Amino acid sequence: MRWHASSLAWGPTKGRRRPPERFRSALKENPLTALSRPLARRLVLPWILSIASGAWAQASLIGMGHLPGGDSSLALAVSGDGSAVVGQAWIGGSWSAVRWTRTTGLSAIARPLSKARAVSHDGSVVVGYQHRSGAVSTREPFRWEAPGPAIGFGHLVGSGSSEANGVSADGSVVVGRAYFQTLQLGFRWSAGSLLPLADLPLGPYESAATGVSADGSIIVGAGTRPGYAEAMYWSAPHNSPFGLGVLSPRAPLSAAYAASADGSTIVGTSRVFGLGEQPFRWQAGVKRTLGYLPPRSGHAGAAFSVSADGSVVVGRSDDSGLDVAFLWTEERGIERVSELLAAHGVDTSGWILRSARGVSADGQVVVGDGVNPNGRAEGWIAFLPRPCADGEDNDGDGFTDFAGGDPGCFNAGYFTESPQCQDGIDNDGDGKMDYDAGLSANGYADPAGPNPYCVGSPWRIFETPPTCGLGAELALLIPLMLAWRSRKLAGRTAA
Repeated sequence: MRWHASSLAWGPTKGRRRPPERFRSALKENPLTALSRPLARRLVLPWILSIASGAWAQASLIGMGHLPGGDSSLALAVSGDGSAVVGQAWIGGSWSAVRWTRTTGLSAIARPLSKARAVSHDGSVVVGYQHRSGAVSTREPFRWEAPGPAIGFGHLVGSGSSEANGVSADGSVVVGRAYFQTLQLGFRWSAGSLLPLADLPLGPYESAATGVSADGSIIVGAGTRPGYAEAMYWSAPHNSPFGLGVLSPRAPLSAAYAASADGSTIVGTSRVFGLGEQPFRWQAGVKRTLGYLPPRSGHAGAAFSVSADGSVVVGRSDDSGLDVAFLWTEERGIERVSELLAAHGVDTSGWILRSARGVSADGQVVVGDGVNPNGRAEGWIAFLPRPCADGEDNDGDGFTDFAGGDPGCFNAGYFTESPQCQDGIDNDGDGKMDYDAGLSANGYADPAGPNPYCVGSPWRIFETPPTCGLGAELALLIPLMLAWRSRKLAGRTAA
């Protein structure tokens, strides 16, 4: 049985783009459902938070651009630190492997007819494949190390065509697959040594390696059982093969694409009988689907990348026949990247985000392929900060993240560490502040006492209960309120 990653990949986008449901994701989380539902409040909320919260203001969406004279690009992976993006760009009638950084912009790193598939943690090592000069049908795996050039590292004995698909965080371990006349085999390269990877037990000895953990100890991909392909991983030091099973025994077909830093979480795609391919997440021996994008109008998807701790998964899902980039977390489930950006106050109008192909180690930088506002294929880079899970005390209250007990964090995926009920300010002017009278934020409790609405709920966004709507008068006062809040925060910081 000849297995190809493309057998579980999707075809081109079909149909016409529907307007994004921009604000649904902002209302999914429990604290946000406390807000009133009128349109005015839902539309203004992202704008308020994008200005009032420093973390939200950092969210952004940019295109990776095109090579001079070209008009298309794809972002296929991002470095662990989020500084470099790799993929392909169209120029001179063919695709070329490219690397992007904020300082250098987009640049080709290999000869024409090439693709960059993966990048090391700091962005200094890129792997992929390039076609041999004059041999369009022959792929040669390459390893590019700054400042270059891309250097091929050969093939398994008997193979004349190979590709590199994954690289460890330090760039020392490269994995991929080698093509033979009637089959393909996964391989592992390190220190100049190229070794084949075994198939699953009872399989016809055919496999493909598509990714590797940051520490290089776990390689993921697909192997074969009699009659079907199965997601699997190989474990160091002997590259022992282990199958991950399938979601539906009646439709046995699955593949793994990426692993967390230590290999304990693996993501990919698996076919479900009657529903097509579904994105999955495997952890501690349990494999489960990531679900559907609401309103469950599509039945196909794949998870392509996962954060270092396994908590953030990105990929592609189907929405009424359209490819849609998604992001999944345990707290919020599966969501459209475009809606998350819009809820962060980012203008995504004109963009079609078709697929999320990579995520940084901290889960804050997501990259993928799509269509820009000019109708051209262009790789995109999204920054989605997670102030409640970034290892920093963003609001200066002495607590770090949800895990560190920050009272303002409803969960690890929350969008701010300092909602109004834990920001040290009497936002509603009733003479009382916060859930604890400002003790955690200011270091002392105000004699007037805590705000009654905030007591027991420090994560509440507003100090006042929801009403029927904002009203035109309040909407006009929002800029003044924000300016006043900024001055108060600045004064507190200076003090």
